[in-house]
Amino acid sequence: MASLFLALGFTVNMQITERIDTAMWGGISPLWGLFFFSLWNMPGAIFFGLPGALIVANINPIVANLTATNPLAPTFFATNTLYAVPMALWAWYFKRPGEGLTFTQISIAHFLSIPLAVVPLAFIWLFVLNFTIEVIAFWFVASAVFGWAGIFVSYPFAKKLLESGVVQR
Repeated sequence: MASLFLALGFTVNMQITERIDTAMWGGISPLWGLFFFSLWNMPGAIFFGLPGALIVANINPIVANLTATNPLAPTFFATNTLYAVPMALWAWYFKRPGEGLTFTQISIAHFLSIPLAVVPLAFIWLFVLNFTIEVIAFWFVASAVFGWAGIFVSYPFAKKLLESGVVQR
């Protein structure tokens, strides 16, 4: 149930950021979406494992496609899943019985998972928009940097969520 609430918060948050991205960047990349999507996907992955991560990751793309918040909305199933699955697997790998995950562990998992989420966008940039390799590299790096910076909002949020008692240790 808690993963559904995270998915609902994710959807509301993305309805705003996806429109901002479309207005700012013309729909080329969901930079603000990548910044904020880990706020919801990361707790889903670390607290609820793979099933919870997939629930959180794949409800928003349904709404994004129905409301046409961004021209890249059809890729959001792939981008969100390609972040959520490795995050859940890294959380499982790092987690020891009776111990929590450290900022370093979550940061490593986040740092390694974000570029995977950008790969579907790169295919759109290459095969649909016919961008040059230099332009693709620029947007790939920009997207990854925005996504990586999201750890500074997602980790404190997950920590407060844990402290609130909504999820169990």
